[in-house]
Amino acid sequence: MANIAPKITYKDVVYIGVRDVEIQEEFLLKRHRVKNFTIADIRKRSVERIAIETIQALDHCDLIYVSFDVDVLDSAISKGTGTPVSNGLTEREAGNLLSRLLTSDKVCCFEMVEINPSLDDKGNKMGEMAFEILEGLVNQL
Repeated sequence: MANIAPKITYKDVVYIGVRDVEIQEEFLLKRHRVKNFTIADIRKRSVERIAIETIQALDHCDLIYVSFDVDVLDSAISKGTGTPVSNGLTEREAGNLLSRLLTSDKVCCFEMVEINPSLDDKGNKMGEMAFEILEGLVNQL
């Protein structure tokens, strides 16, 4: 029992494009200095640069698990997610970001989450967009 310890620590996490956080979440992110690239960072420095800095920040990790929450996409594109928020990524920015992240040999898993067609006021636009992003990534492999 002496070897019980967290397998993932705050330094093992990088957030990209998070816009809607609760006060308690924001407190923990700041307290533990979680790497957090804002939409403003992405627009100022480019998705390519953010992807490079993300991979560098996780260099100490043996494996990288990429979880893409479609909430990061701009709500003007689609509402087909649990928490649509304005000023998010475009489909192109998201695709380019993921494409760059997935070039790392350390990436062992990729998931896309929070797609909810029943909330989509534009048919299934979010689902279709998520599929197009995913299709582009698979074709890249």
